[in-house]
Amino acid sequence: MPECDISNLVFLDESGVNTNMTRPYARALGGQRAVDCAPVNTPSSTTILSSIQVDGETTYTTYRGGKLPKNSLNI
Repeated sequence: MPECDISNLVFLDESGVNTNMTRPYARALGGQRAVDCAPVNTPSSTTILSSIQVDGETTYTTYRGGKLPKNSLNI
């Protein structure tokens, strides 16, 4: 492997967050039915893309939705 300047290395990390926090199932004592209600909403997803360089420089950006747009590497 040819030598490379480590100052040119950038490490990327992608994470996701979804606001759909309502449990789809419940538990009840034996022989009883679990009854409850939950708000009707459209869950929102957010994608977080961050980077760090060897010198400690960091940057991040967020996107609505679960997929990165085509220009995501322009941060």
